[in-house]
Order: sequence, then structure tokens, then C-alpha cells
Amino acid sequence: MHFDDRLNTVLKQPIRGHEIARVQYVQLLDLLGKTSADTASSALDPAYARLSALGGELPAAERVRLLRDSGLKLRNPALVMFLAEDETALASAAVAAADLEEQQWLDLVPALPVRARGVLRHRRDLGAAVEARLDRLGVADRGLPAAQVIDAPIAEAADAESDAIPPAAAPSRESPIGELVRRIERYRKTRPEPVGGPSEAAPRASGAGA
Repeated sequence: MHFDDRLNTVLKQPIRGHEIARVQYVQLLDLLGKTSADTASSALDPAYARLSALGGELPAAERVRLLRDSGLKLRNPALVMFLAEDETALASAAVAAADLEEQQWLDLVPALPVRARGVLRHRRDLGAAVEARLDRLGVADRGLPAAQVIDAPIAEAADAESDAIPPAAAPSRESPIGELVRRIERYRKTRPEPVGGPSEAAPRASGAGA
């Protein structure tokens, strides 16, 4: 079955009950986790909207368990970024499940929230270039005095006080990750209503993630 058909099949099913919510959450992680990062955002907006709606149905601890127990590998940096903007435990699980190419990591790492970069430091399969990028960001992560990080660019989807990064490491506004950050920020401001009715559009308590 074609990807679009599979995605539409999932999205046509309303969230009716806790077990269906659990199943849909894993299905969407599976489908989006295999999606190319350059897939048109408009085609995937309903899927990310549904993930947000499911976040209102499923407690964060349960979403973490579903991601970890599923054994999924997330090969889509857009999904990794989306989940990394969620609560700390889910961000950690997403970073642990991410299976990205070296250049994708190099582009994504500067845009990740500080807490997610901290978790990433514990992985030992990232390669020398990504490790060097993490080391380069380590100065800002440890929180140097403001005078040493003044005017540092900040990823748009990151927290302005805690996620400041050195100028040389900031994602370019023209880079794929720069565009991804803008898409996530736009999505947070103009989140489309999920398919299936008002109950699915309940706002997430954390206000994170998309």
C-alpha cells in the first residue's frame, strides 16, 4: 500500500477510546519515522496534527513507553525535531530512537533543545564529526556568562534563555533545518484541526512539540 494511502487510512479513523489512541500513535510514529525530510509539509500537517491530538489523549509517560517498546527507528529528522520539542522524557526517547545520517545530525543538532542535545551526548554511534559538533556546542550548554554568548542566534523553536547557541553553530536560515524550524514554529501558531472531531483537537498540556 502506498504511503499516502496508509497515512490516510490511519487519519480517517477517529480517536475512540484509549486503545485506539495507542495504536494510532505508534502507527503515525512508524509512518512519519520513515518519511523523507523533504516531503511537502502540507501533505504531512494532518499527521502531525493528529500526533498533537493524541498527546492530549495519552499521558507523556505512556507515549514514552510506546515509542521505546515499539523498537521503531526514526529516520526522519523532522519527526525527531517535533518530538524533541515535547516533554523531556519523550525528547530523550526520540533522540535515542533516531537513526539519522551524519549530515542530518550535523544539521539538526544545533536546532535541538539543550535537553535533547544533552541526551545525545550519551550515544556512542554518532561519528567524529557529530561528536565534534556537540563539543562545539558544549560551551553554550554549560551556560557561560552572558557576555560570552551575547548576540548568539537562537533556533526559533528553542527556548530563548536556555537554548542560545554559538553563532557559527546556528542553523542557516536557508538550510533544510532552518526551514524545518520555521515550519515547526508556524505549525505551533496555526495548528490545523485534526480529522475526527473536537475531542481530538484538545490542546496538549505541555504546549510542546510541533
